[in-house]
This record gives sequence, structure tokens and C-alpha cells, in this order.
Amino acid sequence: MKNRFLAILLLVISSFTTKAQVTTTGDFNLIPGINYEIAGITVTGAGSLDPNVVIMLTNLRVGDNIQFPDPKLADAIRTLWRQQLFEDITFKVVNKVGKKVYLDIQLVALPKLSKYYMTGLKKAWKDDIREELDLRAGKVVNENLKVMSRNKIKKYFYEKGYLNAAVEVLEKVDTTYNNAVILGFKIDPGARVKIGDIVFTGNEAVSEKVLRKAMKNTKIKGKAIFKSSKLKKKEYREDLRAIVAKYNTLGYRDARV
Repeated sequence: MKNRFLAILLLVISSFTTKAQVTTTGDFNLIPGINYEIAGITVTGAGSLDPNVVIMLTNLRVGDNIQFPDPKLADAIRTLWRQQLFEDITFKVVNKVGKKVYLDIQLVALPKLSKYYMTGLKKAWKDDIREELDLRAGKVVNENLKVMSRNKIKKYFYEKGYLNAAVEVLEKVDTTYNNAVILGFKIDPGARVKIGDIVFTGNEAVSEKVLRKAMKNTKIKGKAIFKSSKLKKKEYREDLRAIVAKYNTLGYRDARV
């Protein structure tokens, strides 16, 4: 006995983190395993996107044969989802005439950035971080954008020796514009890490005294007269290269740190 799709045909795609589905409007008696011809495709909720571009991305065309369920529908949803422009994607069968079906691709677009702000920082840091973030009004705000922005801020402070900086991303609707949000970055740099000691291992061929001298920028707290004992990752990496260079000058060409 053939199963019938009476109201909702749900396509479950485990890799999605948002709603993605195929539904029908009314009782169209869609029978699994039967080929149906796509008689029409429309798009709603595309916002500023050209509906024809959306249809092109799905790789579905009027005249194609599909079934319910069908891997081609799953692929179409995956392709649209990979654009990172939508928070909800629904393929809806809105009409059926014989073995011809009419599809409507219903989209809910992700919001766009109107502006952003930072709290907890002095102006010089804010100016530097703005350059790092390179956020502009009109960018689509998705999880990737928020995660990448948070990581860039944490990296900025990590390079300056603030290894435990905390960044909270806040988001609120901007009612001034249609489908727009304001992002906020609540930042606590935390305490700057200071160097309590420098320990060398595996340096049988070269004394610690020679290696410490090679490290021009990284100094132990209490022994730094002309240099800060605060850990700066960029300068620390330069000192690691200086150690390798010192070994090279002594004939150890394969030295690694």
C-alpha cells in the first residue's frame, strides 16, 4: 500500500543548524516514488537578492522531474544554506495539477549590520581593533561573523600579553532599518601576563646564559632593567627565532625550538 503525504513532508538534514524543510499546502496526495514535473518555481523572502539567482543556486529548473522525498531537494537546501544568508529555508509545494507541482522557495534572510560598538576599552585599543575587525554596515550578521569577530579581538589582546581576555558579543534589533541589527562587543582584557621565569630544556650544547642573552625582548620579572617583563607574543616569537639563529651561528643547522 502506498504511503501518502497529506500535510507536511519534512526533510531532515542533520548537518543544518537552522530550520530547513519541504512542506506542502493542503492535501496534494504526493506519493513517494512517483515522478512529478516542476511546473513553476517562485521565491519569497529573498530581500535584496535576485529571485532568479536563488533559483539558479538550487539547480532546479522548470521541467525537471522530482520525487518526494528527493536528494535534489536536499542538495538545493544545502546549497542555499552554504551561502550563509538565511536563517530559515522552506521549499513549499503550493499547487499540484496532475503530476505537475509548483514550488515556492520561502526564505527568511539573516539580518544585516547597521553599526557596532565596544565597551571596556580605551580609545587607542578601540581604534586598533576596528582595523582588525573591518566590519561595515550592510554585512550579513551570521554566527560565523560573530565568532570570527570575537576571535580577532581575543587574538589582538593575546598578542599583547593579555592571555585571558574575555569577549561577549551582544546583538539587538535596530528598529531604524528593516531587518538590521546592532552588534556590541563587551570586552574585558584581564590582567597582562608577566614572565616569572624562563626555563630551557634540551640545551646541553648551549648554556642558559647565552640563550637568555639572545632573547632581547623577553625578560624575567624583576630582572628587566631596560625591557618590560610583560609577555608580548610577537616579541616572544622573535626571541624564539633569535635562539634558533644563535644555534645556527654555532654550527647547529637543524636546531628547532
